[in-house]
Amino acid sequence: MSDSPRTPAQAATLVKAYEATAADYRTMLATGDFGPLENETRELLQTQGTELPPAALHPLAPPPTTPEAATLLHQARSTARELAEAHLEFFNVLAHRRQGDYGYERRLFDSGSHNPQSGVALSLEQTPLLSVLWPTYVKDKKASGEWKPDTAAGHESFFVEFLEVVGDLPVGEVTRETIKKYREALQQLPKSAKKKRDYRNKSIAELLSMDIPEKDRLSPRTINERLIRAITFFKWCVKEAEVITNNPAEGISVKSRSKSREPFTLNELQLLFNSDEYAKGKHRKSWQFWSPLLALYTGARQNEIAQLRVLDIRDQDGVTLINITDEAEGASIKSDAGFRQTPVHAELINIGFLEYVEALRKAGEEQLFPDLNSGNHRPGHTVSAWFNRDEKRAPGYLVRCGIDKRDGKKVFHSFRNTVINRLMNDANVPLERVQFLVGHEHSSMGATQSYYKGTLANSIDAIQRLDYGLDHSPLQGQWRKYIPDTE
Repeated sequence: MSDSPRTPAQAATLVKAYEATAADYRTMLATGDFGPLENETRELLQTQGTELPPAALHPLAPPPTTPEAATLLHQARSTARELAEAHLEFFNVLAHRRQGDYGYERRLFDSGSHNPQSGVALSLEQTPLLSVLWPTYVKDKKASGEWKPDTAAGHESFFVEFLEVVGDLPVGEVTRETIKKYREALQQLPKSAKKKRDYRNKSIAELLSMDIPEKDRLSPRTINERLIRAITFFKWCVKEAEVITNNPAEGISVKSRSKSREPFTLNELQLLFNSDEYAKGKHRKSWQFWSPLLALYTGARQNEIAQLRVLDIRDQDGVTLINITDEAEGASIKSDAGFRQTPVHAELINIGFLEYVEALRKAGEEQLFPDLNSGNHRPGHTVSAWFNRDEKRAPGYLVRCGIDKRDGKKVFHSFRNTVINRLMNDANVPLERVQFLVGHEHSSMGATQSYYKGTLANSIDAIQRLDYGLDHSPLQGQWRKYIPDTE
């Protein structure tokens, strides 16, 4: 959750989420059905040296047949009742806090209705279980507008995986060692496990018991993305739920195995843009046709291209610009320097880019690539997978064009390096102008600076200096096949 103030509507939605959770515990107390708390009760009794049989608290469980079993059931139900009362107190407190009433908890403690001797009421060890907090966290994120449906699915997958690795702990018991345990597990897990025969349908424990080759494991980038989800969740536990005081995941990450991306050679560019897909118009999707071209003539990142909207292509002072921003739903920009306007290159205009944009506008489309479906991933993920994929049965576009990836040094990002290299080495464009054009932080001797402010005239001059000597005439008019049928 960001530190920005909530709107009254967001606060009201969160209050409703807390009150709904409190109502669940109130129902347990009213009906005596403590089945949902069985796992939490079992874990608490285990700390006291007592083992609770499976399904003991289920409402349809058979009655005890021995005095010992009856005593154990009574102990379990008493413990579960105290847990329900503690959680009810907890979510009532949160609901009042979100309404600005911090006096409620003082009145609660002063009245003596809170029982500090119960042993289960909000001590560090018995703060709510992760699984108890998670649904409220999800409701909060959705209510605030931070999560869209596809974003929520990715976070849910993370949480299931996290619980399978570390267990459903009380949030107060999650330490930095817990998060490091999760990080170490991620470093041993395979990428695309659900798609590969050797790994699909296996539990996390089974996967961790396997000796998975390093080349098949999750990349540092993917690991860090999941760790960021952990950081965000525990930040919410500190700032919003106020159930812990420190974020145990803060600052935990893995070092990236950084590979220096190489620019494409002229021969490789000819292979890429003289392929059957381009020469014979065989690209099936609009983004497959346009994204390499836009990357070649703008230097934009794959995600910046993939998330473009029709309204991001606009005229200013007689020049058509590509507005690279994070204003679109789910869009993101890598850094402040990434927010920029890039003039449309003459080659893109000759191919028909502006006509394509206008046709989309008339068709009522919002996205520049209406046929780009990224599912739970960032928009650029789909572009990257199509272009960079290594799989023998379904090689990516780069491999199909006969280009050696050079151990990952030649990828879609190489277009960006190609633009930078061409502008600086062949077109003699000053470094700071190149950085401004492609959205790099400005640096000198390793120190990031932000004093340089580019001008539209400088950007136009720089972008038109991009000349690869490629013949794109066979591409003219191909854009028409990608306009959705509005009839």
